Amino acid sequence: MIATVGFSPDKIIREGGSATMYRGFFRDLGTFAVKRFQLADWFRHQSISKFATMAYYLRHNNLVQLRGWCYEEEELVFVYEYLRNGNLDGILHNNTSSPIVLSWKHRLNIVLGVASALSYLHEECEEVLIHGDVRTSGIFLDEKFNAKLGDFGVAYIYKHCPVTFEKTGYSAPEYLDFGIPSVKTDVYSFGVVVLEVATGKKPIEDDGTMLVDWVRRLLYQGKLLQAADSKLEGKFDELEMERLLGVGIDCVHPHPQFRPKVREAVNILIGQATNPDGPDTNEGSWVSPSSHFSSGTSREI
Repeated sequence: MIATVGFSPDKIIREGGSATMYRGFFRDLGTFAVKRFQLADWFRHQSISKFATMAYYLRHNNLVQLRGWCYEEEELVFVYEYLRNGNLDGILHNNTSSPIVLSWKHRLNIVLGVASALSYLHEECEEVLIHGDVRTSGIFLDEKFNAKLGDFGVAYIYKHCPVTFEKTGYSAPEYLDFGIPSVKTDVYSFGVVVLEVATGKKPIEDDGTMLVDWVRRLLYQGKLLQAADSKLEGKFDELEMERLLGVGIDCVHPHPQFRPKVREAVNILIGQATNPDGPDTNEGSWVSPSSHFSSGTSREI
């Protein structure tokens, strides 16, 4: 492909799973992102075509826009709009060459943007659409640090794929047990992202600590605000931080029926609703998700 200089390694934005993202450029189109999949025999062209056609017509300010696609000789290529500030994972965890500390205002805006995109997929489309892979590495930021949810359709494209589980920390317990994505598994993954944004920690830290477990323990101990990202240096509204952490905990409830809808979570975040019961502080009622896994100069904007 000319736009990526033959998929040159120098054009790689990120790699992961079965796909690689490249930066492409055409004089008439400007810069764009190219996602290249290596496909196996169980992919069906009809399913890919149906998904790509559907995704092309989805329009939402907080979804990465699909501009085109190509399927040829067991290779699938999607062309997306290019987001200048990369993905949220790189910024939160200083994986970029120019580390940035996101301000509290930007963090709240990012969470609300992702929530808006998920609410659109879950409740505003003609049929319920499941994202299937909500994580910070798939959330991209524009020049004003507004969030755009990318990698949409993983659940749709991979529905014929033999289920395998990565130790990412984003998967709901029932998905790990049964391998069936749903609106509620999206909510769980969103909850992990919320906790990640609030704390600045990875879903699974290098020492094997599970973010969900760690925040939950602080809640039991009455020390929830100690989970706030130290890089914020205390520059946040405590009530808003408590709401954000509380919503994250609600969304990662081990039992899917007790997780809120994303729209309900947003109403709590913006102070238009409250959880009548509040976060469950009974440690004995919590089934630790960690049982499914094994351990293993900044500027503010």
